[in-house]
Amino acid sequence: MAPGVSPFRSRAPGGSDGGDFEMIGSPETPVVFAKVYLLNLERYGISLLCGDIDDAVASQVISELIYLSGRFERAPLLFVSSPGGDFDAALNIIDVMETLPTGVATFVSGSAASAALLVSMAGKKGGRWISPSAQLMSHHYSAGVEGSGKEIKAERKRMDYLNKLMESMYEKHTGLSVRTIRTLLKTESAWINPKEAVSKYRMADHVGIEILKEYLKCSSS
Repeated sequence: MAPGVSPFRSRAPGGSDGGDFEMIGSPETPVVFAKVYLLNLERYGISLLCGDIDDAVASQVISELIYLSGRFERAPLLFVSSPGGDFDAALNIIDVMETLPTGVATFVSGSAASAALLVSMAGKKGGRWISPSAQLMSHHYSAGVEGSGKEIKAERKRMDYLNKLMESMYEKHTGLSVRTIRTLLKTESAWINPKEAVSKYRMADHVGIEILKEYLKCSSS
């Protein structure tokens, strides 16, 4: 991508000269947005993480966050509404979020589950918001294990590593004890309401939509 060219334009089919609508996310859970709407989000300093997280979605979000961080003095706002997805792809987004000098504010709408919850928790302290009607869902990393005994052993070793990594990330972003975190993650598909997310589990800092209103008041032409 040429320097100065908005990565938001690449969301549209055919680049900046594409059609009025485009589809992101997986074929199973597509999310359709108007191209004009996405370009307007750029003006407000907002990036979208919607639908399943995969390498393509992560790459797009990372490009937008880096672009917005260089364009605005304030932190970009990442709008999260996702069932989760590829853990490695989510880690790529988180690495960039924690590297940007501005940090990244997050706003959860609908739900943020699994890997998407990790992304939303990685927002800058004091800048992690959740809508009053949203939900969060946490669980340990899991994957189907098949193959030879050696392959199964290797995959289980990887799962153990990723679960310990996940626990350390929860500890870092919530300040909860490892014991509390393990109890939560071992609960199959533990759904968490906004009040619990803030007061009990510290996965977010505020309940409300004020942050979204604040960003939508300001734009850059």
